Amino acid sequence: LEVANELAYQVRQELTALIQELRPFVLAKQGLLPMLQEYITRWLRQNDIVADIQLQAIPILPVTIAEELLSVVREALSNIARHSHATHVHLTLSKEEKNIVLAISDNGCGFDPAKLPSQSLGLQSMKERMEGLGGSFMVVSTMGRGTQIVARCPYKEESEE
Repeated sequence: LEVANELAYQVRQELTALIQELRPFVLAKQGLLPMLQEYITRWLRQNDIVADIQLQAIPILPVTIAEELLSVVREALSNIARHSHATHVHLTLSKEEKNIVLAISDNGCGFDPAKLPSQSLGLQSMKERMEGLGGSFMVVSTMGRGTQIVARCPYKEESEE
């Protein structure tokens, strides 16, 4: 029953994420910050993990950038809930110079990134999303000490052009 309950929980999370992905018009209307806050609040209710969230006021982003950043947050938090055994998560979103920077770290069990199975697509898809925007994606993880991801994507406001 515990295994079935865990599988049902994971399916619910994935379905929620898929439904959210089908709502880009809501993202365009509300912006990234409210959507992130809504998603993180729901995620925290579903997981027994404490979170320190720092969402800096950022400019309204093009929907393509906002969608990719939201997808990275979803995938990262999903990985934390499923694999890390973390009790604490730290998430920041900020604008630094000409980049939007998303950093997520946890105090979980960590892993060796060099030993990820080839069928593990989560980290690879996050990396591809950021590179598709002309940005970068970095993973730092140490066994027993947690994991940190940093996603950067270039963005300049119209007034900077």
